[in-house]
Amino acid sequence: MKKNLLFMILILAFVLSGCSSGGESATDSNVKKQATELKVAINAQPNTLDPHITTAGITRDISRNIYEQLVVLNDKYEVVPELAEKVEQSGDNKKFTFILRKGVKFHNGKELTADDVVASMNRWIDNFGTIQSVVGDARFKKVDDYKVEIQLSKGVLEFQSMIAGAKQLASIMPEEVINNAAANGVTETIGTGPFSFIEWKSEQYIHLKKFKDYQSIDIPSQGLAGTKELFINNLYFYIVTDASTRLAGLQTGEYHIARSLSYDDFDMIENNSDLASESELLGDLTIVYNKKTGLMANQKMRQAINATLDIDEIMMGAGTNEKFYRMGSSYMFEEQEAWFSESGSEHYNQKNEKIAKQLLKEAGYNGEELVMVTNKEYPQFYNATIVIKDQLERIGVKVRIDVYDWATQLEIENDPDKFDLYVMSYSPVTTPTSYLYLSPTYSGWTDDKKISKLMVKIDNETTREDAKAAWDELQGNMWESLPITSLGDIYTLTGRSKKVSNLEFFQGPIFWNVKVTE
Repeated sequence: MKKNLLFMILILAFVLSGCSSGGESATDSNVKKQATELKVAINAQPNTLDPHITTAGITRDISRNIYEQLVVLNDKYEVVPELAEKVEQSGDNKKFTFILRKGVKFHNGKELTADDVVASMNRWIDNFGTIQSVVGDARFKKVDDYKVEIQLSKGVLEFQSMIAGAKQLASIMPEEVINNAAANGVTETIGTGPFSFIEWKSEQYIHLKKFKDYQSIDIPSQGLAGTKELFINNLYFYIVTDASTRLAGLQTGEYHIARSLSYDDFDMIENNSDLASESELLGDLTIVYNKKTGLMANQKMRQAINATLDIDEIMMGAGTNEKFYRMGSSYMFEEQEAWFSESGSEHYNQKNEKIAKQLLKEAGYNGEELVMVTNKEYPQFYNATIVIKDQLERIGVKVRIDVYDWATQLEIENDPDKFDLYVMSYSPVTTPTSYLYLSPTYSGWTDDKKISKLMVKIDNETTREDAKAAWDELQGNMWESLPITSLGDIYTLTGRSKKVSNLEFFQGPIFWNVKVTE
C-alpha cells in the first residue's frame, strides 16, 4: 500500500515538473502574446488638449484618457458618478452636492481634493457659454476637503446630465494647473485618468502612458462609466491627415486602429481577413449659419437655403453608402426616446426651388458671395459642402468654398467676418439645451429671445414630461427660425486589426479595457 502511494506521488511530481519546466504554461504563453502598445492613426491634429476650451471631438477622444469628471454617462445616457462617490440633488433642483472619492491621485502624485474640483469646475463654467446661461452667477464652493456644492438660483432638473454629457468636458485638473493656465489653455496636462500625458510631437504623434497608480471604480463598464482596466502600457495617437495613408498603415500593421477612413474603403476592409470595420455614430450632420453678420443674419435667407436643400442628395454625398447615414428631422437622436421629437418636420427636406427663389427675393439677395468653410480631414463635411454648393448655385446663389486644415477651421469659425456657413457634426447631448449652437457665445451666435426663453423653460421644469413638451415647442420654432439646419445622422468608419479586442464606442472610441495581441 505504501509502495503504491509512493509510486503515485512520484508520478504526480513528474507530471507537475513537466508542466513547470522545459516550456511555457498556457497562462505564461497568453501573457507573452499580449502587446504593450496600442497605435491609433487619427485624421487631424487637435488644436489643444485642454478640454475646457474646445468642443473638438479629436480633443475629447484623446483627453478623456487623461482626465476624468465628477459624473459621466453610461451607454444608456444615464448619469453615473466617477470622481464623485455620490451626488445629492435637492428636491427643488437648485442645490447639488458632490461627495468626492478619497485617495484618488493625479498623475503628479497629488491627492484629489475639493480645492481641485472647485478650481476646475469654475474654470469650466467660465469657458462654456452653454452652461453659463444655465447657472448664471452660481459657482462651485468647497464644503470640506471631500465635498463641494453649487447653489443655483433656479431649479435645473438635468444639471448632472449637463455636466456628464458636455461637449467641453468638465475635466478635473490640479488647482495649481488651473491657476497657472494661459489664455490659450493649460500649460501642463495632468489629470487622474487611466493614462498620463508623456509627449506631443507636433504633426507626428501624441504619446500617453499607463498610469500605474490609477484607481478604477469597481462597477461594470458601460459607456464612459465603470471599470477601466489597462492591458496596454503605451497609447500612441499618430497624426495622419491622409485617409489612404491611414488605411495603408492599418493594412501593413503599422497602426492597430485607423480612424475616420473613407467610406469607399469599407469593402476593402471587410474583405481583408486580418481587419475589421467599426461603424460609429459621429453625430448629427448640421449646417451652422453665421447669424451675427453678413448674409445669414437674414432669417429669410436661411429659410431660402433650407427650402432648396435636397437632403437625400446631401446625405448620400456625405455618407456615400446608406450604412453610414440616417435621415430624420429630430435634433435629438432616436436612441434618446425621452427627447426624440418630430415637431417642425414639415420644414425638413423640402427640395423646393420655387419657394427658395421667392424667399431669396424677399431676403433682398442681390448676387452677394456666400462663403462656406470646410476641411478635408473630415470627408463627410467636405463632401456635404460640395453638394450644398451645387444646390445653392442652382437657385442663383453665388458660393465660394474656403478649405482649411481642421485646426485652422476651428479658429475661423470664431471669426464672424470669415464665413457665412459651414457643415459640422455634433455628438449626442443629454439635454437639448446643451447643444452648443443654441448659445449666443458659440460660433453661429444664436441670439434669439424666443429660443432663449424656451431653453430656460426646459431647464426649469420639474418633470421630464413638462420639459419634453417645452422641447417640442422649441424644436418647432427652430425649424422656422433656423439657427441651424439639421440634415440627419452621420456615422464614421474606423478600421482595426483583429489583434485588437474589447474596443467599444460611446461618443468616440474607448481605449481603456482594450487588449492587443502580438
